[in-house]
Amino acid sequence: MSARWTPESHVRTTGNGMAIEIKLHGVLATSLAATFENGALCIRGQHKDFGKFESRHEIPANLNPVEVTITLKNDVLRIEVPTGKRKKEITLGPIPIQIKFSGIFPKPNKTAIKHWCSTPRSMMIYCNGCGKHFDIVATKEARDYPCPHCGKVQVFDLERLINQAVDQSSKMLRRKRGSR
Repeated sequence: MSARWTPESHVRTTGNGMAIEIKLHGVLATSLAATFENGALCIRGQHKDFGKFESRHEIPANLNPVEVTITLKNDVLRIEVPTGKRKKEITLGPIPIQIKFSGIFPKPNKTAIKHWCSTPRSMMIYCNGCGKHFDIVATKEARDYPCPHCGKVQVFDLERLINQAVDQSSKMLRRKRGSR
């Protein structure tokens, strides 16, 4: 969809500076990036239905954009820009600003994983013998599933798969943006 979309935002002054709240329902959290460039705070991201967006907010000279804090919680991006003099006017290009994610990617504990895996789950797995997919009903224990197309036995362990996915996502969240 090529519709132009700008998220709803509310700007207000506080005793400590300025607060901006941007409603980001439907925005992919991992796509968010914040920079300070040309006297403005720029938030960029990707909405799942409307595509890429950009939200720019001019920062008055009496506020310090380098000390800004940005948190995302419950689909609301909260930006707090404190008062203070800028060390110098930035003209060399955009300065990236870190966004802290609060409660958006909760890491399931081992008890929650075991509970989720205790119920049989209908799934589709890939046969590395013939290259086709087939349906299974996965249970907590590792089991052998013969492929209905070629007969090759596939071993599948639901709990191990979930634990690997959780561990991998935790590692990805700890990495800095743009690093591999």
